[in-house]
Amino acid sequence: MTLLDYVVAAIALGINDSFNPYVLSMVLCFSALLALQGGTQRHIALTGKCTIGTVVVLTFFFSWRENTPWLEHPVVSHVIRFLSLGAAVVLLTIGYLLLRQWRQGKGHASTQSLPLFLVENMKTAEKNAGIVFFSAMLGMITVLLSSLWPKDQNIYIFHYFLYISGNVLLAVLFFILYGLSFAFPLMVVWGTISYIKSSAKARNDFLRAISWLRICFSALFVAVGLGLVYLFIVT
Repeated sequence: MTLLDYVVAAIALGINDSFNPYVLSMVLCFSALLALQGGTQRHIALTGKCTIGTVVVLTFFFSWRENTPWLEHPVVSHVIRFLSLGAAVVLLTIGYLLLRQWRQGKGHASTQSLPLFLVENMKTAEKNAGIVFFSAMLGMITVLLSSLWPKDQNIYIFHYFLYISGNVLLAVLFFILYGLSFAFPLMVVWGTISYIKSSAKARNDFLRAISWLRICFSALFVAVGLGLVYLFIVT
């Protein structure tokens, strides 16, 4: 296989493995975190870097090791499953709050009920330590929950080929690209919100549609939350 084959495979496998209910739930939680922390471009940048950086590093580490037996330990497995239930509770709560705000018609009444990235010229206190902590925790939970979803078996085949080839640099490149591609949904959300914060037109468009967005996102949060509850029950 050529270098291009490995690059394409790493990107395709990473994106493919990132599209599952557990990662989607964390993408929604990431959006909620940015809504709470995104008062300035600096805070949005810090939140995104810490979250995505944690996901990429942990994904690289777990993929490089190939086998992570401690993840399959009964105690650890149960803890991770209950983490998914906790994520479901968070999503259902946010969905309910969005529904209540939509019903009360507070979308344009005050800036306090808006996501911070939609508020123009907002002054926020420095809270870097809190942003780093919560972002890193979200990234770690994202990787742990993703272990509950079956991975594409091709990743193990490529791991075997890289192992027998003995090419360490190629293996490092492969798993770095895999980790970056795995974080692709988070990058999309991060880039979108960063653009909204930097563009007055985009913010105004979102503000005009805030009521519609609230009811849609309420349904999305509730649906994914119920999906996690279902997966918790059946697995």
